[in-house]
Amino acid sequence: MRVGLIGIGILGHAVAEVLLDKGFDLIVHDIRPEAVADLAPLGATVVDDVATVGSRCGVVLVLVQTDAQCHQVIEDLVGQAQAGTVVALLATIHPSTARSLAARGESQGLRVIDAPLAGKGAGGVRAGEVWILAGGNAEAVETARPVLEAFAAKVVSTGPIGSGAALKLAHNVVVYLSYLGVAEGLALARAAGVEAGALRAVTGASATLSGQGERYLRMLEGPAPDPDDREMAATMRTFADILEKDLRHAVHFAQSLDLELPGADLASGMGHELYRIPDSDRSNSI
Repeated sequence: MRVGLIGIGILGHAVAEVLLDKGFDLIVHDIRPEAVADLAPLGATVVDDVATVGSRCGVVLVLVQTDAQCHQVIEDLVGQAQAGTVVALLATIHPSTARSLAARGESQGLRVIDAPLAGKGAGGVRAGEVWILAGGNAEAVETARPVLEAFAAKVVSTGPIGSGAALKLAHNVVVYLSYLGVAEGLALARAAGVEAGALRAVTGASATLSGQGERYLRMLEGPAPDPDDREMAATMRTFADILEKDLRHAVHFAQSLDLELPGADLASGMGHELYRIPDSDRSNSI
């Protein structure tokens, strides 16, 4: 099966590696040539624009970062992609964005589903441990399933379009608020002079933390990020921006349901603090 992949960031690169390793005919595109340079030797076909991906693939995976980028990808595919092409939005986006993009795609013969990933990041993709939360037309989900199952442990059909995005936001509220709890608990232990490592030991013994929470605690226990390590600083800024974007989406979506999320609202402005990014090195790019 010929598959397209648009957006070769940390997660996108891992998805591409797995699909190539499993023998898929893969066409990739990213606006940054350096992001795809090492995929051609692995067997990927690298193209210069989104429209070419759509014209040559029956299933297109979209793994960009923002809702605006998803909008642009769909606009670039409209009129160029083959009729019936399934476009799976793997990014974490607002449910209303998923619905509007599905309607836009349907008007032009595209079948758009929202299919965000939940799991342990790029490592989880390579290990085949992530879950895909797939919302949208059942036939379209089934068409994409063989591709999605190549790098996911489970593809969960969540219901109508936007339901996958909603479940992913709920998931991320749990994850990111656990980060806040870890950061404040560690700060309290340190201020009280508790022995280093004791909090991790006791939370481990009581099974308090998820795997992600435990990894986050280990990160905080480690040395502060090296301000001269530009690559790591850029990665941390990206993670912080995504945290804030996802929680803003969750708060806005909850409000549309007459629901308040005060914890998520508070944490939605704390991504850079939680990832220990100095004030002078912060951004609001997402």
